Amino acid sequence: DPFTARLLAIYRDLYGPDAGESGRWARDADRLGILRSDYMLHAEESGGTSLKQVELNTVASSFAGLAARVSEMHRHLLRRFPVATQAWLRAAGATSG
Repeated sequence: DPFTARLLAIYRDLYGPDAGESGRWARDADRLGILRSDYMLHAEESGGTSLKQVELNTVASSFAGLAARVSEMHRHLLRRFPVATQAWLRAAGATSG
């Protein structure tokens, strides 16, 4: 889509091999991007289906305050759904403890 294409063009302008001095500050800076992509199932006219990206979201800095509660949520899920979560952890190759 045009929006994502523009984001990639900006990225190439700053970090690409031809960026020169204009992108030096960006290449030298430390950075961390936390992104979430949202998808929807699209019904094709042929009767098939495909996934379509509908959003690309960044995580706001205010989210940091919620990060401390993630482990609490995980403990709650483990207690609430022990069979399902243990099966998922085994399938994912997670270790116990």
